[in-house]
Amino acid sequence: MKLFIRFILTKTVVTYGLELMLAVFKITQGIVQTIMSTAGIGGATQSVLPQEMITAIESCGFFESIPLWAVTLIRRTISNSFIICNDTFCLW
Repeated sequence: MKLFIRFILTKTVVTYGLELMLAVFKITQGIVQTIMSTAGIGGATQSVLPQEMITAIESCGFFESIPLWAVTLIRRTISNSFIICNDTFCLW
C-alpha cells in the first residue's frame, strides 16, 4: 500500500508538474510586470539612428565592409575573453 501511494504521488507530480511550474512563472511574471510598470521602467524607448549613419551603412559595399568586419571580430574577441576570464578559475 505504501509503494502504491508513493507511485500515485509521483505520477501526479510528473503529470502536473509542468502545469504547476508554468502557473508559478505566470504569477511571477505578472508581479514583476506590475512592479516595473509602477516604477516606470517597464516602457521601451525607441532609439533612432541619424539619417547620415543610415545612408553610410546602406552605401557600404562588400570590400568597404571588410574593415568593419575585422573591427567587429576583434572587439568581440576581446570582449568575450574579458567576460569569460572574469571568474576565479579563468575558464577559456
